[in-house]
Amino acid sequence: MEGVLKVIHLFGIVMWIGALLIASLQLRQAAKLPREAQRPIIGAMRRLHLGFGLPGMIVTLAGGLVLLMLHTEYFSQGWMHAKLTFVILLIVLDLCLVALQSKYREVAGSAGPPLLIHIVAGLSFLGVLIAVFVMRPVA
Repeated sequence: MEGVLKVIHLFGIVMWIGALLIASLQLRQAAKLPREAQRPIIGAMRRLHLGFGLPGMIVTLAGGLVLLMLHTEYFSQGWMHAKLTFVILLIVLDLCLVALQSKYREVAGSAGPPLLIHIVAGLSFLGVLIAVFVMRPVA
């Protein structure tokens, strides 16, 4: 059962982080285009994010919460604190991307904020991987 939960958790991560990185990168590219050309790209990225990324985030968080409840000893370990810090940062970045997409639908924006979201999201995901695969003690 735990193996199935891990697969579901990882599948959600791929959906969530993949959509977050694609949407932020494409939003950056859209910012370079004339306003009329931005609208279809922004709409497509919003649909990708809400239809693929948001469900991925929900699956990731739900699966991770269940796994955490199965291993309550992880609450007192530093690697889990680091991982959860990066996960919270990824949630904040995800919300920033939603707000930015809404803003771009109203007014043309610059390429700076989407690039920043893209870079910080990638580094945060790398932080999660380091916390899990480097900092976590081998059982």
